[in-house]
Amino acid sequence: MPATLNFTSMPAMVAPRPRGPTVQRPAAIGASIVLTLMVVVISLERPPGPVGVVADIILIGLALASGWLPVRAGVAIGVVLTALLAFPADDTFAVFACLVPIVVLGVIGRHRTKALLSLWYVAALGTMILIRGDGETTDGTLGAILFVLVLVGGAWLLGSALHGLERQREEVRRSAVRRLQLSVARDLHDTVAHSLSLIALRADRAQSKHRPDDDLRAIGDESRQAIQDLRGMLTMLRRDIDVEDEDAVLHDGGSWTIDPLLTILERDLATLRAVGFDVAATTEGDVGSLTRTADRTLAKVLHESLSNVHRHAEPRTQCTVIITVSARVVELAVVSVARSGEGSPTQSGLGLIGMRERVEALGGELQAGRTGNRWVVQVSLPHAVNRALALEEER
Repeated sequence: MPATLNFTSMPAMVAPRPRGPTVQRPAAIGASIVLTLMVVVISLERPPGPVGVVADIILIGLALASGWLPVRAGVAIGVVLTALLAFPADDTFAVFACLVPIVVLGVIGRHRTKALLSLWYVAALGTMILIRGDGETTDGTLGAILFVLVLVGGAWLLGSALHGLERQREEVRRSAVRRLQLSVARDLHDTVAHSLSLIALRADRAQSKHRPDDDLRAIGDESRQAIQDLRGMLTMLRRDIDVEDEDAVLHDGGSWTIDPLLTILERDLATLRAVGFDVAATTEGDVGSLTRTADRTLAKVLHESLSNVHRHAEPRTQCTVIITVSARVVELAVVSVARSGEGSPTQSGLGLIGMRERVEALGGELQAGRTGNRWVVQVSLPHAVNRALALEEER
């Protein structure tokens, strides 16, 4: 039976989940632990009163809650600090819990709220210092207020710095997803679109024949190949996209979409022979010395080039493929007879763009154009780069 895609049995497509900052909660937990230790140590030397004990517990709990509800916890901390002004005789050692929501709000980019809360905290703590007379002299009082300003400013800068790191990380992730989208777009053109084009051509030929067995067999083969490629793409797109997974997919080279270079050469030349083209292929050097990335890149370029020969070259003419592997350079050339009146065998231009992107990504160069009545595609890849990639792949 011909292979079919059963979409009803496939899991639902999973879009990349939106990611919030991953630093804020660990930061709140770590700060709460440090604050708790500090309060315990100070309490052993100067035991607080009942109001101070209750305030310490509440402030530490709110500092921890800042990792999940930074605005509400920050406002609650401001209320507690303001309420403590009514109890100037009670020592409260957890007042610096106010630094935690400042950091967390900075991480998530709530700068206006952070600024308002910072002013509130500085005003409350400054008033508390003045009421309690923590500094025995004017200089001591000013020094205590300056100390509060330095702590709040440090928390402000720390939150802004972490926010910058989170934005940079998100930009890296978006870039990885974008590269994946471009890779899938190229693979769709190189595989599924190519297979469907061949199916359409074979179907047209089969309609004009009394015994279309060969064409019907080719239609079945190409259909199964297109289904396999599409399944691979759907499987990859169903993943919950992560930066590390993304890089693994991109460095894999899309092995499910394309066979090795020599396999593609043999199969696509056989396809061209079957429809009447006079094909010839020459390979020089050790093709097996190519890295997986370089091999698959050249395979995709060859596949696209021979697909264009099938679709756009003058029927029943000569097509030549030359692959040369030397110590420094890997070269691929595909020469075919251009159809009269056709300026380019890539009607949409997407195939040529995709090929050039793949080659340039490896530091190579691709040239394609008409020379007389010939259409020539030439690719050159530096073999030294391939060796470096091979060492990296082995690691």
